[in-house]
Amino acid sequence: MRILLSVLFWVWTFLSPATLIQQPEAPGQILIQSRHTLTDTAGHHWQAVLFRRWGSRGPEPLRLRLVGLGGTPEILHPRHLLISTVRGETWLAPDISEQLGEHPPRVGQYLLEEVVAVLDPVVPTQLSLSSIQGEQVVLRLFPGVIQEWQAVGSSSRLGTNQPLFLNPPLPLWEGDRFPSQQFLHFP
Repeated sequence: MRILLSVLFWVWTFLSPATLIQQPEAPGQILIQSRHTLTDTAGHHWQAVLFRRWGSRGPEPLRLRLVGLGGTPEILHPRHLLISTVRGETWLAPDISEQLGEHPPRVGQYLLEEVVAVLDPVVPTQLSLSSIQGEQVVLRLFPGVIQEWQAVGSSSRLGTNQPLFLNPPLPLWEGDRFPSQQFLHFP
């Protein structure tokens, strides 16, 4: 039963629609973001929001906000977020949670500007962060999440009804029949 649930979860992950959101925040300022719920290796759920603001001075740095839901461990600050792949590649994303001011203990914010563009969506990747309980919290990233993050990272200011192409295209998995390029239209 557990294997069947795992297979169904993976299939759902690949078939789920992109969750890129473009939202005007103020005159001349737009927020572009990707939202996902990730599950850590202990079964706790985390909301992962990768975002970039565009204003009159151009784009702000790419940021990832992680929010622990329910009984997740409290995040130890300031500690870098470790991003690693099965190939042994590792990156450290600076903890910029202090920019949030006073925030709940299960919230962290990290600078991902340099990392997102070099991730390979077909290589298993995970995020690791330290908790105040002394345990390591590990979140696995699915290919579609990485691809959306790269779309946000490479996005330019978009106007109404302009398509945002997920670039690079979602890889074709052996045996599937999915199109090699997906895009969204923002209302």
